[in-house]
Amino acid sequence: MNDILFFDEVLAKEIRLTGGKGSNLSKMTQAGFPVPFGFIVTAEAYQAFISGAKFLAALLKKLDYNRPDVLEKQAIQIRQKLKTVKLPDSVVKSIKKGLKKFPKEMYFSVRSSSTMEDLSGAAFAGQHDTFLNCHGADEIVEKIRDCFISLWHDRAILYRHQQGFSQDEVTMAVVVQQMVHAEKAGVGFSINPINSNVREIMINANYGLGESVVSGEAEVDQFIVSKKDLKTQSSSIAHKKICILPTPTGTIEQKIKPALADKSCLTVKEVEQIAKLNRDVEKYYGFPQDIEWAIEKKKLFLLQARPITTIAPHWTRDESAERYPNVLTPFTWDYVERAFHVSLKHSFELMGLPPFNGKWFAMFDNYIYGNQNAVWLYMEQSPFHVKSFENLINQLPQLQKRFDYAITLPKQWMRHLDNYLQQIGALMAEDISHYSLSETWDYAQRIVTLGTEYFKPNIAISITQALLYKILKGVLGLLIKDSDQVNRLFDALISTSETRTAQVNNELYGLAQMILKDKELHQKITSMSSKAFLSRGYLKKYPEF
Repeated sequence: MNDILFFDEVLAKEIRLTGGKGSNLSKMTQAGFPVPFGFIVTAEAYQAFISGAKFLAALLKKLDYNRPDVLEKQAIQIRQKLKTVKLPDSVVKSIKKGLKKFPKEMYFSVRSSSTMEDLSGAAFAGQHDTFLNCHGADEIVEKIRDCFISLWHDRAILYRHQQGFSQDEVTMAVVVQQMVHAEKAGVGFSINPINSNVREIMINANYGLGESVVSGEAEVDQFIVSKKDLKTQSSSIAHKKICILPTPTGTIEQKIKPALADKSCLTVKEVEQIAKLNRDVEKYYGFPQDIEWAIEKKKLFLLQARPITTIAPHWTRDESAERYPNVLTPFTWDYVERAFHVSLKHSFELMGLPPFNGKWFAMFDNYIYGNQNAVWLYMEQSPFHVKSFENLINQLPQLQKRFDYAITLPKQWMRHLDNYLQQIGALMAEDISHYSLSETWDYAQRIVTLGTEYFKPNIAISITQALLYKILKGVLGLLIKDSDQVNRLFDALISTSETRTAQVNNELYGLAQMILKDKELHQKITSMSSKAFLSRGYLKKYPEF
């Protein structure tokens, strides 16, 4: 059993063992980012701890999710009883052994890391406990147990219930990480969250620990930086009154000296370093990131990174005009939009992408518009950031794991297609002429359900194809330096690949050749097409015809 895992151990990247926060810190450590070192007390250690709480199962059965006041009391009772349960001796021994790898005088942050973080769009931030500036084995062991127990706050219990998670299966890991005694700290966003400009990085900063910035309770300096050249485009220097500093017993709020209050807490070089770190983290994950950073003795540290999944929409007809060229009724769009977002959620889960918090399409004046910012967020990122074959070889296990689902997805989709066509045939064979209103409505619902279910992996298929094409083009770029040659070779390679689109195009071409050879058939189809063209009013719209 793995009671603890250090950030540089391979298994530490597994969410099931180290939770969302622990897994993320381990990935960034192993990718070479300046993460303060530490270890994770694993979910297996939590399970060993909770096995001593024989009373828990009975208490969970009594939870009343419909009455918040009752649930709060039940949660307090659970936590009070858990405080009587000790961490197993083997777990305590492993923790103390892990701490011996650090200097005795070192302080640590002890943070909860739920194994349900980053799953199905669940956001557990702030629902479990965090302790800063912890020192000494006995205090750290106590705080680790407190983090385990914080899994049973009433807000966390209710949120899991609302998200459909089983209370019986929930587990917790705990991050024990070297404390950075920051002289200045803050956050960075690889997309400007104010105007949703994807080419700008926004940095917020203050003196002391980053808690004053993250909480939003203090005035902070703000810098807007060009993502391309890392030059500061604008800055807003606040009158900073307070900061948060570490103490031997935790943290303290302290007034900022008047001489520093109106001065930028960051130098030009530091702003550039933070922006570069933010940009590099975005490249590593292939997705825009919100980071927490800190500076101690002129050294920059990366404390945390999270995907940015909320961005203001930018509505255009660029993409949607092809998908939805004509007006739609609100009734039709209600079903289409619902099915699309079911597919979106399923596909992003399948691909291991963060959930999208917003609308991909929307209706305005009965026309469908696409959110181009959402398209950029998920489809313009490249999973390929290597500069040599040696680097590519090192990334192959990560790429293979990321796209493992793509091997079985096409076969599964083909099997689903057969089932879909059979069920469509059965629905078409039904005689609905004698159906009552409720039976007709049920029939319509079955059609929608069937289509929604079949369409679920569709977006994953489309996006994966685009991402794999980018990887192929990146590999070709390592072989050939001439971009024109890369493009020609890329086109030649994909033109011979077997895809559904290619199959349809080939069949349409074959059908067109048959029509051209049969003069009578060609005349009939031309006549029918002309009538359709005229009947739809295209002649007025396109008089040149």
